[in-house]
Amino acid sequence: MMMNRILATVSAVALTTAAGVSGASAYSLLFDLTPAEARVARGIAEAKSVSSIATSHGVSRETVRTQLKSALSKVGVNRQS
Repeated sequence: MMMNRILATVSAVALTTAAGVSGASAYSLLFDLTPAEARVARGIAEAKSVSSIATSHGVSRETVRTQLKSALSKVGVNRQS
């Protein structure tokens, strides 16, 4: 079931990209993420660390963790690994 969700997500991202919507905007549209949650999701998808994401956006690690938890919840995932 999880694999189906992942495949559906990848397909949806590919379609939104083909339609001219890219990056964090695609995640926002697909999962109703805030811009901040979408940036964090994109950073994690690009294998960036929480610390790296926090530094690049000028926020604390705790802020990024909170945004990540919220994004994962909206996507329907209970844990990152």
